[in-house]
Amino acid sequence: MPQPASEFFRHRKGIGAKAHTALVHTRFGTQGKETNPLNNHPVESGRIIGIHNGMIDNDYDLFRTNGWPRHGEVDSEAIFAAIDHLGITLGLEAVEGSMAVAFIDRTDPHVLYLARGDSSPLYYGEYHQGVFFGSTKAAITQFGAPQQLVEMAEGDLVKIRAGRIEGAERFIPQRSTWMMRPYPGMRFTAPTTGLFPADHDEFLIGDRVRMIGSSMHGTVIESYDDYYEVRWDNSEVAGKSLIASRELASR
Repeated sequence: MPQPASEFFRHRKGIGAKAHTALVHTRFGTQGKETNPLNNHPVESGRIIGIHNGMIDNDYDLFRTNGWPRHGEVDSEAIFAAIDHLGITLGLEAVEGSMAVAFIDRTDPHVLYLARGDSSPLYYGEYHQGVFFGSTKAAITQFGAPQQLVEMAEGDLVKIRAGRIEGAERFIPQRSTWMMRPYPGMRFTAPTTGLFPADHDEFLIGDRVRMIGSSMHGTVIESYDDYYEVRWDNSEVAGKSLIASRELASR
């Protein structure tokens, strides 16, 4: 059941004595309503369960091109679907966008993976009790001074087993192009950021659309009663598949 972090901590029962790994995440929803549990973290895809901080640009393309099943609407699902189908390194390298993730594989649940892609920060601290991770130093040092505090670099992949660092690798992260687009704020729900009146049943989440009188193309990421939220990507480039490319009729 979706609930604020303050409520979760007020009612939580603690972590079981036999637990080796805990994934705790507070979501700032940018795609997919929190009333749908499948949009909330941890996100599951196949054998992979994980949490993500950041925004993925090519989630619709990954699901559409590869024919992978999509269960929720949240962009984070694309990361764990890619890892499930392609393996860890190739999966992480297939995803475009800002990304800091932690995930486990059901086939080896005692191993936790931390990976940092483009932009989103990720830290971990080593303590006698185990390894704690977070998006800020403060989230970690609240447990006291760690033996070692590490800020992961973009492309770092760390493997943790039973609370100890077991190994580290590198992958090549794809850069987020969303931040470089003409109107980056259009991803969010605000009157001046990419909202255009239309009948809500004319377009579905994931449909490709074109702005009238412009070369801007994008993807519908939210559908409301009287408008859509569109993520513009200016992808009118040769070779880019524009599926269901239609005009948004302004009123």
